[in-house]
Amino acid sequence: MPPTDFETLVPKGVAAEVVATAADEASALMQLSNVVRMPSGASEIPVVSGSPASGFVSPVYGGLKPHGDVTWSSETLTAAEIGVVSAVPDAFIADTSFSVWDSVKSEIIKSFVRVFEQAALYGTNAPAEWPTGGLTAAAQADAITGADPLAAIDAAMSHLEAAGITPSGILGGSALRAALRAQTVTIMQPFSEAPAQLFGVPIAFSSNWNDTVGLALVGGYESVVVGIREDMTFTYSTDGVISDDAGVIVLNALQSDSSILRTYWRVGLQALSPLGPAGTAIKPLALAKVGSPVATEQGTTSRQTTRSRS
Repeated sequence: MPPTDFETLVPKGVAAEVVATAADEASALMQLSNVVRMPSGASEIPVVSGSPASGFVSPVYGGLKPHGDVTWSSETLTAAEIGVVSAVPDAFIADTSFSVWDSVKSEIIKSFVRVFEQAALYGTNAPAEWPTGGLTAAAQADAITGADPLAAIDAAMSHLEAAGITPSGILGGSALRAALRAQTVTIMQPFSEAPAQLFGVPIAFSSNWNDTVGLALVGGYESVVVGIREDMTFTYSTDGVISDDAGVIVLNALQSDSSILRTYWRVGLQALSPLGPAGTAIKPLALAKVGSPVATEQGTTSRQTTRSRS
């Protein structure tokens, strides 16, 4: 007998829809990060690992120029799949006055972004190939403390700048919102719009940010690479089945007069370590915390902010 052609036995979805921008708009982390398209499930990202040592030519006339090479290494960006299947009775869809599928898709997008950001920021159920412990872990971000919220962010930015990183984004949650509101009431008009930037650096707020970890993640987010292998895809089926983890069928769409929405998204994450002015790899992120000022790896200390506010 010829081998079973499983493709011909799989029920075909009645419609498919690809959403290219939903995750980008819903994820605060993706709004700040370097989002790239992945040509395959695992892609290599070239990173400069060694820079040439330049110098003055001596003697001026006829002197030999110093010799130096640029070397590269590579980091692997591996896509992982986030997915879910949801069923809705056809009678409910027919009897409602609102768009059931739009409502379902909206909740699924939030769920996917929550899974992605918690894995990316804290390593929660993250694939082994993603940064260990997430972007807030010590391996990716130094913890920098300031006496108050603005001082903490200023200290984190100063820490990065001293290492050769130009901060390009600030990611935080409800505590950062509250701190900015307090500054708005104290310094500006309480009815003015909350600032979209702090010290000239864009701010993004995530509902998935954990305030117990720190106030905000400050960094050069061009070094945080989010790879999109496949956009968020929704497939509808009226004759498929849903099984539990053991493979036991728990719902038959045709028999139960239901419709099934299958959704999946393939996304990867990598934090690159660029070279600093000294030619050594540096961390592109800093975790701003509020507390007693402490010494940093660069030998500086957290201090009250002296920057002009935006």
